[in-house]
Amino acid sequence: MADETTSSDSRPASYNDLPDWTFVASGKGALIETVAGAAAGSAFCPDQQAGVDITASLPAEIAKLIKMNIAKALRSRADVAFTFELDGKPDSVHYELRLIVIGRKKVMAILRDLRRFPAAGAEGRASDASTSSRLPGAAALLDAAVDDARLRERGLAVMVVGLEQLVRLTRRMGKPVRRAMFSIAAQRIEDCLRSQRRTGRIGADGDNFADLARLGSEEFLVVLSNVEDRDAAGQVANRIRDAFSNPVAYEGHKFSVEPAIGIALYPVDGDTSDDLLKRARVALDEAAIRSDQGYEFYATTMKFRALQRLDGKTELAWALENDQLGLHYLPRVDLKTGRIGGLEALLRWEHPLRGMVALDEVIPLAEATGLMRPLGEWILESACMQAARWRREIAGMPPISVNLSEGEFTREGLDAVVLKALQASGLPPEGLELEISEETLMRVSDADLILEKLGKIGVGLVVDDFGVAHSSLGRLIRLPVNAIKIDRTFVDKCQFDDTERSVCSAIIALAISMNLTVIAEGVENTGQIDFLRDQGCHALQGFVITEPLRPEDVPDFVSPHLGAASDSNVVDLDTIRTRFRLYEAI
Repeated sequence: MADETTSSDSRPASYNDLPDWTFVASGKGALIETVAGAAAGSAFCPDQQAGVDITASLPAEIAKLIKMNIAKALRSRADVAFTFELDGKPDSVHYELRLIVIGRKKVMAILRDLRRFPAAGAEGRASDASTSSRLPGAAALLDAAVDDARLRERGLAVMVVGLEQLVRLTRRMGKPVRRAMFSIAAQRIEDCLRSQRRTGRIGADGDNFADLARLGSEEFLVVLSNVEDRDAAGQVANRIRDAFSNPVAYEGHKFSVEPAIGIALYPVDGDTSDDLLKRARVALDEAAIRSDQGYEFYATTMKFRALQRLDGKTELAWALENDQLGLHYLPRVDLKTGRIGGLEALLRWEHPLRGMVALDEVIPLAEATGLMRPLGEWILESACMQAARWRREIAGMPPISVNLSEGEFTREGLDAVVLKALQASGLPPEGLELEISEETLMRVSDADLILEKLGKIGVGLVVDDFGVAHSSLGRLIRLPVNAIKIDRTFVDKCQFDDTERSVCSAIIALAISMNLTVIAEGVENTGQIDFLRDQGCHALQGFVITEPLRPEDVPDFVSPHLGAASDSNVVDLDTIRTRFRLYEAI
């Protein structure tokens, strides 16, 4: 490559403007290729043509220091980082130069101006908000690492760290906030890797490295050298996830983020950088959808499941466009009167070959394939249309509730989407309830503001799956919510577990004291009903009453059991059983 021009001539301007000059040099200090940041290196090496001596314009002692460290890196086959100072007018310029060995006779170098940015080896003294992700090019880093692993016959771990969740959460904040958040994320990962380097936990000996690069709008690449087994890579993955145990904060915004990590190992999973990166991304998809631990190692079966998801995306998109999807409705029963107080809209996908596809498969598929937004809009619009028809035909028809995923809740202009669905259907706002999980409310820093906008429309607001995320009921005082739903895990155990019974009782008592309606989910037997009624729970949902109803079955089921709570005195359980003809069922 000695006769080629630098790659900066053909790279996009954005590569040239990166704040570090990243380049490849020979063992003798001759420039082979500029990877990125050509503008940042112009003061250090004005002539960046291939073949030029990178130290040609530098003082003799600095040139000697640089070439000595290049030789040292090639001899030791290990990273080398050092700082030096160039006198200038009116100020001196402080640099850090980091050298990464590539093959036998080349190094990749990263030159950093320490006046603008802290040294990579320094401890993180700057606040999160002031840190920038000054990262080398991912392709060059990975190519160099694979070449080195092949030459030295050592293992290598390639990790793709996905922060798609952070993209969703910051979408409404604008690009400056998003860039700042990703700089913070990069610094946290870099600090984690720096700790690994310092303690020598990567590889079997000290001859190792851990490097970080930005892959795209929501991904980072981590390359670990000298990794011979899964345990070492798994430890690093856990450390990266632990680095995000505290919310990411910037200018008053706070977001709780859980990275997903996909891992591929050289040479087991591939012997080229392209293969390793592709397979790490397949593992990332698996981690984001299926993993309890937050990271996954590549396995050949994942490729099959990835193809299934691709097929599933096509089929789900087709189902949306061709009215193959439907909504069923689960009634909510008032425990005081036995009347129907609401209906929850639940998505159903009746596949022509697979039959009824489970909801816990449809929603992750939609989220993983980018179809959650159009699917969520379809559910909202369809539920509003159906509710408006019922209100015209049935006197006293209760509200319909629709669940919002985290991505839908944080989308820009959610209030406008809700208003559009109401206006198009003619449904009054009081005919719609929106359910948001407690976990989503805890994760989204401006949930209060979003709920306030929705509350002004006049729709009901319900906190779903309450108790799982262990938030404080006191926070609900500040939120314009009308009701909470106790998560089914507490309801399941309230008959047999004293601790769960106490928690359930406390939730009900506190919610009642705050004038919130309390709804129990997943009620399946009379013992649960007796306990919930004794504690003052207002309403229940569950198969003890009925399974979700098809739209055509709703009018006949609910019509005899409508009316406000004030229309009737308190009724006993036998009356509720009689009303719903459940003698044999319960």
